[in-house]
Amino acid sequence: MKTVAYAVAPEMESLPVTLFSGNVQITVSGTTIKEIDFSCTGGLEDLENAAPATIFVKVVFAHNSEFEVPNAVKNQLLKDNGE
Repeated sequence: MKTVAYAVAPEMESLPVTLFSGNVQITVSGTTIKEIDFSCTGGLEDLENAAPATIFVKVVFAHNSEFEVPNAVKNQLLKDNGE
């Protein structure tokens, strides 16, 4: 999960944050992805209980949208699914 979080928010990788759990929810209608929700929870290194941190990402796909999910995120989601 932390690899997906870092692909979505690369600046997080340089922060003293430990990410240890999360989830991904993909909403599909027919054969079209409508929405991706992602969250990953952790905290400041060695202070996870005292200083929690959570990353939330929500991607909503609109008809004729030019937005694409970054390849690093796609690749990691596919990799995580296969493990």
